[in-house]
Amino acid sequence: MKRFILIIICTFIYSSSFTLIPSKSDDIIGTWLTKSTSNKVTIFKTGSLFYGKISWLKNINDETGKPKVDENNPD
Repeated sequence: MKRFILIIICTFIYSSSFTLIPSKSDDIIGTWLTKSTSNKVTIFKTGSLFYGKISWLKNINDETGKPKVDENNPD
């Protein structure tokens, strides 16, 4: 019986510890360099959703001198 009570107490302490940890999801908000450090991406939050946009490109033109565009999205 003592073992059973000990297990119940440990389970309660273990499960309640997860609710004490604050959410750090807003830590991603800001401007970040990409892995290659040739671009910057800005992450922002609207309501409960996070969005990202390219805020800076090191090379804005392609090899032919034309502005880079999304090849899969003509709009």
